[in-house]
Amino acid sequence: LEKSGTGALRGRFTLRAGGSWTALLFDDDEVVGRSPVSPIVLEPDRPPEIELFPLPAADRDVTDLDRVTLKFRARDDFGLRGATLVYRVGDGDERRLPIAAPEPPARTWNGRTVWDLSGVPVGERGEISYFVEVRDNDPGLGLDPLPDPPGKVTRSAVFQLRVRDEEAEHAANVTSLRDTRDAAVDLLAMRLTAQLAPGAEVGPPLETARRIFATEEDLLRRLASLVDALSVDSMVRPRQVEQLAGIHGRLRELHGREAAIHRDLPPGLSRLDPAAVRGPLQRLVAHNRRAIPALEDELIRLDDLVDGQILERIEALLARLRATQTRIVDLLERLQAGDESVRPMLDQLMERRREDLRKIAEARAMLAREVGDDFINQDALELLARMEEEQASGQTSDQLERARAELAELEGMHEALQDKLQRPEAGGAQLSPEDRARMELLRELSRLQDEERAAGEPTREAEQAYRRAVADVAADASSRRRAEKAARALRRELDAVHDARLGRRAREALEDAKDATERLQQAAERPDAPLLDLKDEATALRRALQAARLGAREGEDEARALERAGSRARSLERALEGRLPSPSEALPAELRERLREGASTQRALAERARRLLRGRTADPLPEPGRDALGQAISAMEGAEARLREIDPGAARERQSAVGDALQRAMDSLRRSSPPPPSASSGPVSTQTERDRSLRDLVMDAMKDGTVRGYEEPVRRYYEELLR
Repeated sequence: LEKSGTGALRGRFTLRAGGSWTALLFDDDEVVGRSPVSPIVLEPDRPPEIELFPLPAADRDVTDLDRVTLKFRARDDFGLRGATLVYRVGDGDERRLPIAAPEPPARTWNGRTVWDLSGVPVGERGEISYFVEVRDNDPGLGLDPLPDPPGKVTRSAVFQLRVRDEEAEHAANVTSLRDTRDAAVDLLAMRLTAQLAPGAEVGPPLETARRIFATEEDLLRRLASLVDALSVDSMVRPRQVEQLAGIHGRLRELHGREAAIHRDLPPGLSRLDPAAVRGPLQRLVAHNRRAIPALEDELIRLDDLVDGQILERIEALLARLRATQTRIVDLLERLQAGDESVRPMLDQLMERRREDLRKIAEARAMLAREVGDDFINQDALELLARMEEEQASGQTSDQLERARAELAELEGMHEALQDKLQRPEAGGAQLSPEDRARMELLRELSRLQDEERAAGEPTREAEQAYRRAVADVAADASSRRRAEKAARALRRELDAVHDARLGRRAREALEDAKDATERLQQAAERPDAPLLDLKDEATALRRALQAARLGAREGEDEARALERAGSRARSLERALEGRLPSPSEALPAELRERLREGASTQRALAERARRLLRGRTADPLPEPGRDALGQAISAMEGAEARLREIDPGAARERQSAVGDALQRAMDSLRRSSPPPPSASSGPVSTQTERDRSLRDLVMDAMKDGTVRGYEEPVRRYYEELLR
């Protein structure tokens, strides 16, 4: 024990078990005094408790690109340290995604996490087992060591989730479509080389006719199954299913006429009455001559469907890869800012990217067989190969720079492929003027979105610099009292809102707002709370209330309550923001000048968007798209004003709204009346049109039958020609 200035003796020790304590007073080495013995009774630190709420039955069958919201309730007698989402695909290893606990460690926690399934590697159909484990704040100083300190761990119940990989199912359907096309080629080759004319013996021609009939029957069964499969394939347009059903219907009608002839050829007739076979065989010869050009035409249409599906699959995979790369860039930016919690999701997205690159390589190999190796240029192939070899290694800044460069190249590659798909040589027929106008508008909206994203880069840098500059500004007592009082009042108001009268997204936003009030109240209770944290929580609360208000019906009590709550949250946000140093004071002159330059860029983009909306180019844009483009222009003007005021946070929020509005405009344009894919829009494909003259020569040479001994070489030649 040490003597303090007042003469009192003070000391401390680490308690590891129950027992008792006493104080001894020494004079040199002799005990001259002893305090009474005082017992020590430990309050047991029990393991934490957790309840993971099951998903509704309708949400347990999802695709691999969905987001699933998981909710749980946890409690502990001393405090919770954190939680982790743990899942396992099939019999694979467990994968872990951390869930940050509220600060300071709370004893009760109504937690919620959004699980992005795009980072989960699954097969064509996968069963995912998942649970949440929670950890308390036990430091592990007892006599019995903890198995995995610090903290005791408790697992929730295990639930199952069915994940369907739509892209894998579509790839299987494309492969089946290609195999069916090849079976049609084999049938055409059989008809071309068939010897059906009755000679001295009628048995061999009859056997050939029956073999052709059976092969065609098998082809029709495959086509019927394929129509059913494509009907439920979300990545195939209804028009393409109708085209395939039309092919099946015409071939079935042709098959029915042949079946009528075969009814006159019962088994054993060639042995019992050979003369009775000659008449039906002559009719089969005539039918075969009519069936060959009909089958040729259907094969051309089928070939175009195959090419179109392969090209569209590559385009969809590139779009998916582009979205994955964008999210990788976002996570690397958060990692560079010091958010280590994104590492597990980043690793999973890198794995998903490798999986997508593998699928693109498979589709590209299939495309090379169909239309040649030159459809995707060599630079694009080198980019894909480089991305496939790249590993997440090196400094975070180097990874981020490399990922941004790859994203820019990938965006260019995706747009180049889209342009190539729109050219006549990619599939046959020219686009109509209406379709070309839609494509021109879609490209212009996409360019505006890309340039808006580039314009937001200086704003993002300035916002991060400002946050670093004011991160150490502590909130004074009055600000904390005001924030805590507002959080309590808003929570009471939100609890009184009848959420059953809100839409699904509005209910989720209302839950987000309630969570924000809890975080705001907890932050305000900390004596050393940074003012920036209070302002961030007030901003999150205001945004959640805005999203909830959008899902409330106009004039209802819920809408008015959410409007009042949003107004109070906005007032609190402005009051807290006013206590912070202004960006004009905190930012260096260089960044302030870049923001002013960004305002000029934003004004130019707004003027371009305004001219686009007023011009003839926007004629194909439906009314919801026009509204979205108008909202984008308003957000651009707001961003310009905030940039001139040197307010990077508010400007960044409006620039994000611009990107969302432009995306809604493009989505409305795509949904309004999508043009037919160029690879299947015309009656014939480029390759088959080029080979039609050779087919005509072969047909003329074979009208009177193949020269004896050359049936097999002719069949192989024609089969290879069609391929």
